[in-house]
Amino acid sequence: YTRYEAEEAGRSDGTTLERSDDLESTAIEASGQSYVALKDQDSSLDFTATSAANALDLRFTLPDHKSGQVQVYINNDLAATLTLSSETAWQYVYKESVYDEPTLAPGTAHKRFRFDEVHTLLNGQIQQGDHVRIVKVDKNDTEYGIDFIELEQAAPAIERPEGAVSIADYNSAKPGDGVADDAALAAAMDAAANTASKTVYIPAGTWEFSRKIGINHPGLTFQGAGLWYTRASPVRPVRTPASPTCGSSTLSAASGWATIVSTSS
Repeated sequence: YTRYEAEEAGRSDGTTLERSDDLESTAIEASGQSYVALKDQDSSLDFTATSAANALDLRFTLPDHKSGQVQVYINNDLAATLTLSSETAWQYVYKESVYDEPTLAPGTAHKRFRFDEVHTLLNGQIQQGDHVRIVKVDKNDTEYGIDFIELEQAAPAIERPEGAVSIADYNSAKPGDGVADDAALAAAMDAAANTASKTVYIPAGTWEFSRKIGINHPGLTFQGAGLWYTRASPVRPVRTPASPTCGSSTLSAASGWATIVSTSS
């Protein structure tokens, strides 16, 4: 991938460059201790691509408990609409303890972990020299802080491995239907444990879960269609991620699964 820093992009009206090395500032957590705030509706950043790409990752910050949308344009063509949310960022540190809300701390807490990232395949192909614009959609007073974007040429989706058990084979599970897929994943793990491959395949799409799922079987492999294709989304945001390696089981080519799957004793 290639990283493009927001402070090096072209900026429209309604933007400000935020830079600071103050330990309590938001900018201290940004790459190079600086980011660009999109303040007004339709304010934007303009990046010039140095190589071909069809996928984008964006690092951003919003005030705690705020959300909004930005649109991604390749030249003048809409390539994606991204929803930004602070719900899985922002934690508050008091002495040696970390809290999700400042009111939970017994004293004055320090704001930390204020940036998050979102990624997507683009509806279009970027060529060298193309302009990639990030545009604030909403009309509000919330500042959308953009740290950087990363562009890469994503590989094709990974097909279901031979002998793998798919989550889609159980409980009529489908990605993106708003129904929690907890039971389907548990059933797929149970079935995969009795196969030679011991592989659970998670096809492309956004799979939704209402809780962390314990792994009761050693040696399982979880194979997604690829970072850009398979995603896991908690029905309620999970702020504290688990380790990406679950006991003696492994997670491969999927996004967000470390927040969903955990070792079960």
